[in-house]
Amino acid sequence: MSKLLSKVLFIEDDDSIYNVLKPRLLKKGIFLIRARNGIEGIKKAKKEVPEIIITDIVMPKMNGFEMIRILKSFSMMSQVKFIILSNYGEASLLYDGDFLNSLGISKYLIKSNHTPAEIVNEITSILE
Repeated sequence: MSKLLSKVLFIEDDDSIYNVLKPRLLKKGIFLIRARNGIEGIKKAKKEVPEIIITDIVMPKMNGFEMIRILKSFSMMSQVKFIILSNYGEASLLYDGDFLNSLGISKYLIKSNHTPAEIVNEITSILE
């Protein structure tokens, strides 16, 4: 079961999925922190040190993979789990499992293949 007020950093430039996930996660005791691009994501991750970081791949200012590489260089991020939540299903085929594992990515979810309830379940299962 997730801890009360676990912190999850959600880095995404699309408001719609954030607005759907935030109340659902809060009901489960998970506080969703928002960043709209990779640069802002790095700043908030260093300040908040969340348990999970969920990021898109394609974002303004810095892509998700580059941002994850930078975050993984900070010792404070050693226990943070990463989830890619993207519209780009074919991108997961471009990167083999070794590449995704080297970045410490726990899950690669395709937005169109997962309902908000399924995304919430994935997040809560990682926090257990």
